[in-house]
Amino acid sequence: MAELGIDSILSAVVENLKREWPRLRVQIDRLPPAFLADIKSIFEEVITDVDSDADLRNRRQVYAIIADFLANRLRLPRETSFMVACLLCGESDLRLVGGNIAHRQDVEQHLAEAKRSLLAVEVDYLPADSRSYKRTTRIFFEEGGMPKVAAIEERLSWDELPPDVRKDHLTHGASTRSFRLYSHEEERSHA
Repeated sequence: MAELGIDSILSAVVENLKREWPRLRVQIDRLPPAFLADIKSIFEEVITDVDSDADLRNRRQVYAIIADFLANRLRLPRETSFMVACLLCGESDLRLVGGNIAHRQDVEQHLAEAKRSLLAVEVDYLPADSRSYKRTTRIFFEEGGMPKVAAIEERLSWDELPPDVRKDHLTHGASTRSFRLYSHEEERSHA
């Protein structure tokens, strides 16, 4: 059986819910309490994982940007490029990387390609106004022997900021916060 990607799994879950919920809704008073408790628990866990962790959400968004760049540059499938982006940046949170990376030899091969291709990855959070920040993800790479940079800018509301950025803003005032997620130089010095 072919391994399903996360997009396929999510689509199947959503389609099944759309199809089955109208039938269940009219009979909700007849559903077993244990079933309702299980469903409630599952949805609470999903909502907590997806919605409440601004740091996780930010990391997921930044890794998606890096993954898109890698998918285009190295011609990788999206799921593989996301795993490579996470590993490249040293991510270990299983909610992001999943549990099956260690069993994917192709991911390790593509990670080595990415490390040869990229010079650095940085993310800056710069105050845009009193209620929002600008997040800039910069991917430094080499092309034709020359260093180049791809920069992706996004505007984030206060509520969308990672907790560290909000804390710095509150304790030190509005300032730019920068993170270096990957450096080819640091990678070579640790090897």
